[in-house]
Amino acid sequence: DTDLQVFNIKSKTDSISSAIKERFLPVTLIIFFGFGILLSFSPCVLPMLPLVINLIVGPKPIPTHRAVILASCYVAGMAGSYAAAGMLVGILGSNLQAWLQQPLILIAMATGLIILALNQLELIRISLPHFNSKLHHWGQRQVQGSLFGAFMLGVLASLIISPCITPPLIGALTYIGQDGNPIIGALILLCLGL
Repeated sequence: DTDLQVFNIKSKTDSISSAIKERFLPVTLIIFFGFGILLSFSPCVLPMLPLVINLIVGPKPIPTHRAVILASCYVAGMAGSYAAAGMLVGILGSNLQAWLQQPLILIAMATGLIILALNQLELIRISLPHFNSKLHHWGQRQVQGSLFGAFMLGVLASLIISPCITPPLIGALTYIGQDGNPIIGALILLCLGL
Protein backbone atom coordinates (compact mmCIF):
# COMPACT_ATOMS: atom_id res chain seq x y z
CA ASP A 1 0.00 0.00 0.00
CA THR A 2 2.85 2.41 0.84
CA ASP A 3 4.66 1.52 -2.38
CA LEU A 4 1.50 2.35 -4.33
CA GLN A 5 1.26 5.78 -2.62
CA VAL A 6 4.93 6.52 -3.38
CA PHE A 7 4.38 5.45 -7.00
CA ASN A 8 1.29 7.71 -7.27
CA ILE A 9 3.21 10.70 -5.85
CA LYS A 10 6.13 10.04 -8.17
CA SER A 11 3.87 9.69 -11.21
CA LYS A 12 2.11 12.97 -10.33
CA THR A 13 5.49 14.70 -9.95
CA ASP A 14 6.69 13.27 -13.27
CA SER A 15 3.48 14.38 -15.00
CA ILE A 16 3.85 17.94 -13.63
CA SER A 17 7.50 17.99 -14.68
CA SER A 18 6.73 16.74 -18.20
CA ALA A 19 3.85 19.23 -18.54
CA ILE A 20 6.17 22.10 -17.63
CA LYS A 21 8.91 20.94 -20.01
CA GLU A 22 6.52 20.66 -22.93
CA ARG A 23 5.17 24.20 -22.59
CA PHE A 24 6.86 27.38 -23.65
CA LEU A 25 8.33 29.92 -21.21
CA PRO A 26 5.30 32.18 -20.49
CA VAL A 27 3.16 29.19 -19.56
CA THR A 28 5.96 27.82 -17.36
CA LEU A 29 6.26 31.18 -15.58
CA ILE A 30 2.49 31.29 -15.00
CA ILE A 31 2.59 27.74 -13.60
CA PHE A 32 5.36 28.65 -11.17
CA PHE A 33 3.51 31.85 -10.20
CA GLY A 34 0.51 29.65 -9.36
CA PHE A 35 2.75 27.33 -7.33
CA GLY A 36 3.99 30.41 -5.44
CA ILE A 37 0.43 31.44 -4.63
CA LEU A 38 -0.28 27.95 -3.32
CA LEU A 39 2.91 28.01 -1.24
CA SER A 40 1.84 31.30 0.35
CA PHE A 41 -0.84 29.36 2.22
CA SER A 42 1.68 27.08 3.94
CA PRO A 43 1.81 27.16 7.76
CA CYS A 44 5.22 28.85 7.92
CA VAL A 45 4.17 31.82 5.81
CA LEU A 46 1.21 32.83 7.97
CA PRO A 47 3.35 33.88 11.02
CA MET A 48 5.08 36.39 8.72
CA LEU A 49 1.84 38.38 8.36
CA PRO A 50 2.22 40.26 11.68
CA LEU A 51 5.74 41.29 10.65
CA VAL A 52 4.52 42.65 7.34
CA ILE A 53 1.58 44.41 8.98
CA ASN A 54 3.92 45.95 11.56
CA LEU A 55 6.19 47.05 8.74
CA ILE A 56 3.37 48.65 6.80
CA VAL A 57 1.05 49.95 9.51
CA GLY A 58 3.36 50.23 12.52
CA PRO A 59 2.59 52.55 15.42
CA LYS A 60 1.30 55.38 13.22
CA PRO A 61 -0.94 55.14 10.15
CA ILE A 62 0.54 55.81 6.73
CA PRO A 63 -1.16 56.64 3.42
CA THR A 64 -2.41 53.77 1.29
CA HIS A 65 -0.05 54.44 -1.61
CA ARG A 66 2.93 54.37 0.80
CA ALA A 67 1.70 51.03 2.23
CA VAL A 68 1.48 49.58 -1.29
CA ILE A 69 5.03 50.76 -2.06
CA LEU A 70 6.39 49.25 1.19
CA ALA A 71 4.59 45.95 0.57
CA SER A 72 5.97 45.90 -2.99
CA CYS A 73 9.51 46.41 -1.66
CA TYR A 74 8.97 43.52 0.76
CA VAL A 75 7.80 41.24 -2.06
CA ALA A 76 10.67 42.41 -4.30
CA GLY A 77 13.19 41.47 -1.60
CA MET A 78 11.69 38.02 -1.20
CA ALA A 79 11.33 37.36 -4.94
CA GLY A 80 14.80 38.78 -5.61
CA SER A 81 16.46 36.39 -3.18
CA TYR A 82 14.66 33.46 -4.82
CA ALA A 83 15.69 34.74 -8.25
CA ALA A 84 19.32 34.89 -7.11
CA ALA A 85 19.08 31.27 -5.95
CA GLY A 86 17.54 30.28 -9.29
CA MET A 87 20.31 32.02 -11.19
CA LEU A 88 23.00 30.35 -9.06
CA VAL A 89 21.48 26.91 -9.60
CA GLY A 90 21.11 27.64 -13.31
CA ILE A 91 24.81 28.53 -13.51
CA LEU A 92 25.91 25.48 -11.54
CA GLY A 93 23.46 23.23 -13.38
CA SER A 94 23.58 19.55 -12.61
CA ASN A 95 27.03 20.01 -11.03
CA LEU A 96 25.35 21.38 -7.89
CA GLN A 97 24.55 17.93 -6.53
CA ALA A 98 28.08 16.72 -7.20
CA TRP A 99 29.52 19.83 -5.55
CA LEU A 100 27.36 19.38 -2.44
CA GLN A 101 28.50 15.74 -2.17
CA GLN A 102 32.18 16.63 -1.79
CA PRO A 103 33.66 15.47 1.53
CA LEU A 104 34.84 18.95 2.59
CA ILE A 105 31.35 20.41 2.11
CA LEU A 106 29.72 17.53 4.00
CA ILE A 107 32.24 17.76 6.86
CA ALA A 108 31.77 21.54 7.12
CA MET A 109 27.98 21.24 7.21
CA ALA A 110 28.11 18.40 9.76
CA THR A 111 30.52 20.39 11.95
CA GLY A 112 28.24 23.41 11.84
CA LEU A 113 25.23 21.29 12.84
CA ILE A 114 27.17 19.69 15.70
CA ILE A 115 28.23 23.10 17.02
CA LEU A 116 24.64 24.35 16.85
CA ALA A 117 23.43 21.18 18.63
CA LEU A 118 25.99 21.65 21.41
CA ASN A 119 24.81 25.24 21.78
CA GLN A 120 21.20 24.03 21.97
CA LEU A 121 22.18 21.58 24.72
CA GLU A 122 23.98 24.46 26.49
CA LEU A 123 27.30 22.59 26.43
CA ILE A 124 28.91 25.52 24.65
CA ARG A 125 27.86 29.14 24.32
CA ILE A 126 27.71 30.96 21.01
CA SER A 127 27.06 34.69 21.06
CA LEU A 128 26.72 37.19 18.30
CA PRO A 129 29.62 39.53 17.59
CA HIS A 130 29.85 42.91 19.31
CA PHE A 131 28.01 44.71 16.51
CA ASN A 132 24.75 43.05 17.64
CA SER A 133 23.59 46.19 19.52
CA LYS A 134 24.36 48.38 16.49
CA LEU A 135 22.43 45.98 14.29
CA HIS A 136 19.49 46.02 16.73
CA HIS A 137 19.37 49.83 16.77
CA TRP A 138 19.60 49.94 12.96
CA GLY A 139 16.75 47.42 12.77
CA GLN A 140 14.59 49.51 15.09
CA ARG A 141 15.08 52.59 12.89
CA GLN A 142 14.32 50.59 9.73
CA VAL A 143 11.12 48.92 10.93
CA GLN A 144 8.55 51.30 9.50
CA GLY A 145 8.63 53.55 6.52
CA SER A 146 11.97 52.61 5.02
CA LEU A 147 11.99 51.12 1.53
CA PHE A 148 15.38 49.52 2.16
CA GLY A 149 14.12 48.10 5.47
CA ALA A 150 11.10 46.60 3.72
CA PHE A 151 13.33 45.10 1.02
CA MET A 152 15.72 43.59 3.60
CA LEU A 153 12.79 42.20 5.61
CA GLY A 154 11.65 40.46 2.41
CA VAL A 155 15.11 38.95 1.92
CA LEU A 156 15.19 37.76 5.53
CA ALA A 157 11.62 36.45 5.29
CA SER A 158 12.61 34.27 2.34
CA LEU A 159 15.29 32.70 4.53
CA ILE A 160 12.91 32.25 7.46
CA ILE A 161 10.10 30.56 5.52
CA SER A 162 12.39 28.46 3.34
CA PRO A 163 12.31 25.39 5.63
CA CYS A 164 8.55 25.15 5.20
CA ILE A 165 8.62 25.32 1.42
CA THR A 166 11.83 23.31 0.94
CA PRO A 167 10.32 20.26 -0.82
CA PRO A 168 8.64 22.26 -3.62
CA LEU A 169 11.64 24.59 -3.79
CA ILE A 170 13.99 21.61 -4.21
CA GLY A 171 11.76 20.37 -7.04
CA ALA A 172 11.95 23.76 -8.75
CA LEU A 173 15.73 23.93 -8.23
CA THR A 174 16.14 20.43 -9.65
CA TYR A 175 14.15 21.45 -12.72
CA ILE A 176 16.32 24.57 -13.09
CA GLY A 177 19.52 22.58 -12.58
CA GLN A 178 18.57 20.12 -15.32
CA ASP A 179 17.79 22.98 -17.69
CA GLY A 180 21.07 24.75 -16.87
CA ASN A 181 19.91 28.20 -18.01
CA PRO A 182 20.56 30.89 -15.36
CA ILE A 183 18.17 33.44 -16.93
CA ILE A 184 15.27 31.00 -17.05
CA GLY A 185 16.18 29.83 -13.52
CA ALA A 186 16.04 33.40 -12.23
CA LEU A 187 12.73 34.08 -14.00
CA ILE A 188 11.13 30.88 -12.71
CA LEU A 189 12.03 31.51 -9.08
CA LEU A 190 11.19 35.21 -9.43
CA CYS A 191 7.66 34.18 -10.46
CA LEU A 192 7.55 31.66 -7.62
CA GLY A 193 8.61 34.36 -5.16
CA LEU A 194 6.15 36.93 -6.46
